[in-house]
Amino acid sequence: MKNTSLRALRLQLALVIFTSLVATGCGSKAGSGIADDSETSGIRMVNRTPEVKVSSVEEDIAAMRDAGIGNIFVIRKSDRSVFNAEDKDFLRTNIPLEVNRILSSDEGKAFIVGSTFRIPDENIEAWKRRFVVQEKTERARNK
Repeated sequence: MKNTSLRALRLQLALVIFTSLVATGCGSKAGSGIADDSETSGIRMVNRTPEVKVSSVEEDIAAMRDAGIGNIFVIRKSDRSVFNAEDKDFLRTNIPLEVNRILSSDEGKAFIVGSTFRIPDENIEAWKRRFVVQEKTERARNK
């Protein structure tokens, strides 16, 4: 007898939950209480807030800063083309082990090097002999 009443109670509970989900629209726009006149009027609403497009380089730099990485450098080829295998090998050889992050960015046209430690000047000079290097470190370098 207890099994039958417990089963009936579970069935009733499931039915109540299902009915309430259907009645509220399961999280759809119709049940959200937000009116959208564009569906009924046929007029497309335009977002009046201008969208600021952030390049992947800027996003990657911001992510490094958010992670507490203070010494950041953006390395590009002078013609702004995609890094080839030889360029990548050069970077791999001339990036010190202390570097925390190395990101390929801007569809392979830039590398972002980030470190919580100061990168030795000889490494930076080696990069500059072959590439265009932008320092994005928030504080000035001590020389």
